[in-house]
Amino acid sequence: MSTKPTVLFVCVHNAGRSQMAAGYLRALAGDRIDVLSAGSEPKDRINPRAVEAMAEEGIDIAGNAPAVLTTDAVRASDVVITMGCGDACPIFPGKRYEDWVLDDPADQDLPTVRRIRDDIRRRVETLIADLTRPLASAARPDPYRTFRFRVGWQGGVVAGVNRMSAFKRATQVVVPGGETGSSDPSAFEPIALEDGVTHDAAFDRWARSGADAARARDRLPSAGTRRDLVVDVANEAGQRIARYRVFRAWVSHYQALPDLDADANAVAIRSVTLQNEGWERDESVTEPVEPDPPARQR
Repeated sequence: MSTKPTVLFVCVHNAGRSQMAAGYLRALAGDRIDVLSAGSEPKDRINPRAVEAMAEEGIDIAGNAPAVLTTDAVRASDVVITMGCGDACPIFPGKRYEDWVLDDPADQDLPTVRRIRDDIRRRVETLIADLTRPLASAARPDPYRTFRFRVGWQGGVVAGVNRMSAFKRATQVVVPGGETGSSDPSAFEPIALEDGVTHDAAFDRWARSGADAARARDRLPSAGTRRDLVVDVANEAGQRIARYRVFRAWVSHYQALPDLDADANAVAIRSVTLQNEGWERDESVTEPVEPDPPARQR
């Protein structure tokens, strides 16, 4: 992600939710974040009640016009926030996707639109805090240095764990008659991580959100909740010896203990299960060459 990230808000009509979110982000973040919004099926004009509700906040969105979602807009963005538009948004590796579950303000009365507006503001404030948080001080010890497996996204480490299951493709079960028990021969098994810690609030929120969604409904998550991850494997000296890239991962189980260390904002991870659409080993990462032992003096 660049030093000045670009956020794209996407809903169906680009007439209510995404316009209010974009209005808040422009007003609250100023020039720290570039803002785009679009719709998969844009309306001709913005919802008048959304305009009225935002005017109560001192934010004018009346002059905005709904825009159609384009591949170029997604490609130009660092963060893509979807709101009820399903899988209409193109997926590009390296982008951050989130799906905000919000009621549609279309045909709603003003009190209902206000409630939706207030929910959007809270989410935007959290997003700003996440995107603008300062980088860790170089003088601060690496909190993940003692862990054998380190999970990362967007160029930084977000969690460290002591145990991880093997990377495996799902096994097809052959039944009598020649049919198989799986319709997807390229499916990949879940990755189980155990006994670790995260100091990253965004990772903790993402994991909790995925686990909550998995408990609430028996279906695959939307594209907005999936992320590309890296998992680094370290040796006993803490040196990276291998890296795996995990594609479009989402959390189906998360067990954690918050407030492990109030001063460090740490969350202890008992276990997290990563569903995924594939993985590959990064062949550019090789084991470090250990120095030769010093020659013995005679």
